[in-house]
Amino acid sequence: MGAPPDDGLPNVEVRPTIDPSDVEGVRSFYVNSTVQPFRYENGPEAYSTFIAETIASFTPSSVLEFGCGSGRNLALLRGLTPARLVGVDVNPTAIAWGRDNFGLDLYVGDENWLPPQGRNAFAIVYTVSVIDHIPMPEIAVAALVAAASELVVIYEIMHSVTGRLARMEDGEGKLSEGYPFSYFHDYPRLFAAAGAWLLADVGFPAAQTGAMPYYRLHIYSKRQEWRRQNLVRRLGLQRPTI
Repeated sequence: MGAPPDDGLPNVEVRPTIDPSDVEGVRSFYVNSTVQPFRYENGPEAYSTFIAETIASFTPSSVLEFGCGSGRNLALLRGLTPARLVGVDVNPTAIAWGRDNFGLDLYVGDENWLPPQGRNAFAIVYTVSVIDHIPMPEIAVAALVAAASELVVIYEIMHSVTGRLARMEDGEGKLSEGYPFSYFHDYPRLFAAAGAWLLADVGFPAAQTGAMPYYRLHIYSKRQEWRRQNLVRRLGLQRPTI
C-alpha cells in the first residue's frame, strides 16, 4: 500500500503484512554482509556524531551498542566518554575487523546474547538502524530494555504506517525497490510492552532521499525518575540542516 509521506518527506510504499519467513532471510543477508562500510571513510556522518554526543551527554558508566557492525559508532563515542564500551553483532567478519582495527570490546551474537549478561548490565543500550531490519522485534526490544539500567537510545526509520518497506522515492521522484529487509515499527508500543516509556522523540534525517529522511531518535527508560526530566532542554536538540 502507498503510505502518505509524513511532514513533506519522500513517498514510500509499505506492505502492512510482514512475512515470518523474513526472519531467516534477514539473518542470511546480514550475517556476512559488507554493505555497511566498516569505517567512516570521509569522517563521521552528522547523525552518528549527534547520536554519540547524545549518549555521552548522560555521562554513562557503560554503553552497549546492539548491532554494532564493525564498531565504527563506538569508535566515535570512545572519544567523547570514558565509559566502558561494548558491542555485539551477528556479523563475525565485521566484529573481527573492529577488534583488529578499532581495538574495541566486540562480540558475535544477537538478542539471545543479551540475557546472559544480566539485567541492568549496561547503563545505556543503543541501536543505529538495527531494529528496523528485524521483522519481528518484540523479543529483541524486551532484551534491550532488560539489559539497560538507565536508557535505551534507538535511531531507526519511523512512519505512522507499520510494515515492510516495499518501495521508496528515489532522487528523481520515482518509486524504486526499498532497502532489503527494512521495516517501520510502532516503537512506543513495543517498548511499552517491554516496560519502558518514551522520553524524547527527535527527527534527524540521515540524508535527503529514499527512506533516509524517516530516521528519528527515540530515548526510552523503564525508570520512572527519567520521565520527570526535560531531555529536549537538556540536550539542546535542534533539527539538522542537510
